[in-house]
Amino acid sequence: MRKQDEKTQLTIEELEKKNAQLEQRNKELEAKMEYYKQQFALLQAKRFGTSSEKTDKDQLDLQLFNEAEVSSAVLLAEPTLETISYTRKKKIG
Repeated sequence: MRKQDEKTQLTIEELEKKNAQLEQRNKELEAKMEYYKQQFALLQAKRFGTSSEKTDKDQLDLQLFNEAEVSSAVLLAEPTLETISYTRKKKIG
């Protein structure tokens, strides 16, 4: 009976030791997983996020044409066109 108790005691100690090792390994893997999640989110934001080439959201509120410019453009007289009074000759050869 004593041998069986010693065996049981040994296996309990071994199992507790193994459990502690597995818990430590689990914590390490969870820390790595969290690190990789953060890296992935950072790279996704860098790749698909807003870039400096995009327009500013305040710029979208601006009007393309100013009403004063449009009304003043109508009042301006159109320039006269010059007519060409000569014709060119083709080069021979």
